Amino acid sequence: MKIVCPHCRQETPNVPEEYLNMEIECPACHKAFVCEKPKFCSECGAANPAKASSCVQCGNAFTVPQPTPIPQPTPIPPPIPSAPGFANPPAPLPPPPAAAQQSDSLGILLGKLSLVIGIISFVCLPWIYGPAAVILGLIALHRKNESGITGLILGIIGTVLSTILVIIGICRG
Repeated sequence: MKIVCPHCRQETPNVPEEYLNMEIECPACHKAFVCEKPKFCSECGAANPAKASSCVQCGNAFTVPQPTPIPQPTPIPPPIPSAPGFANPPAPLPPPPAAAQQSDSLGILLGKLSLVIGIISFVCLPWIYGPAAVILGLIALHRKNESGITGLILGIIGTVLSTILVIIGICRG
């Protein structure tokens, strides 16, 4: 690559590309400058310093290329209302995720509690723990949590089974 010293306008041929944008010393005037690709004159073809505004040999002025304007996007017109004087209702907002997560964890807790109370209803106080397991299981199912099904079934079985056993006990005397 050929470079031109901005101080003495001396051309230096065969400068390696890796010296671009590095500070070098002119072999003729021994002044330091940053190595940049030269501008070549369109009239005479002479190499000029990169920051030159005109050719050092013929005086031809270098034109600065004008930046091309960036096309602006066309604005989107506002929506036309469906009827004069009436505006479309705003879209409903989605429920906050924290409330949904809290609802899910409460449903899981109620389902597991229904299961435990349903098991206890087989051992003691089936007329108290059985209906409690049924109620908690129904609440868990209402919260769209299927873990309450087992507690609901155990509560029903515990209540019905204990009622049958009490009836048998009364009949036997």
